[in-house]
Amino acid sequence: MTDRLRKAIAARNREIVLEAGIEVAMGLVFCLIIFGGVFVVAWLGLMFAGPARLDSGRTAQYALLVTGVYALVATFTAWGG
Repeated sequence: MTDRLRKAIAARNREIVLEAGIEVAMGLVFCLIIFGGVFVVAWLGLMFAGPARLDSGRTAQYALLVTGVYALVATFTAWGG
C-alpha cells in the first residue's frame, strides 16, 4: 500500500516539475520576444528620428536604456508595485 502511494506521489511530483519547467521556458521565450521587440523598435525609432541618429553606437546604448527602463517598469508592475 505505501509503496503504491510513494510511486503515485513521485509520479505527481515529476508532472509538477515538468509543468514548472515548461512555464519557466515559455516565460523566458516570451521575455526575449517582448524585450527584443522593444529594443528593435527603440533602436529604429532613435536611428531615424532620435538625437543619436548620427552615431550608431550611441543609438544602441539609448535603445538598451529604453529597454531597461521598460523591463524595470514591467517587473515593478507585474509584482504588484
